[in-house]
Amino acid sequence: MRFEETWDDIRRYMVDVLDWVGADTLEAEELAVVPGLDEVFSLADIKQFATSGDYDLVVVDCAPHRGAIRLLSLPDVLVGTWIACSMRSAG
Repeated sequence: MRFEETWDDIRRYMVDVLDWVGADTLEAEELAVVPGLDEVFSLADIKQFATSGDYDLVVVDCAPHRGAIRLLSLPDVLVGTWIACSMRSAG
């Protein structure tokens, strides 16, 4: 089962716990949001389509803004960060 499919249950649990410790409902809802999680799910979906072999071409239709470019460049950024960290620890 994908994490995305169970996220709503996890989010509700986090909201309940935050409510239990005294956060009001709005604060609990905001604190239960994991920044960038939607983007990770989107990238996972794009990868699934691209590697399925069912399609000759996968078109990602995004709004022309900074967030879309960040989303699509995230794999390269992560690999670059990993390489930089590997080189620092090896040196």
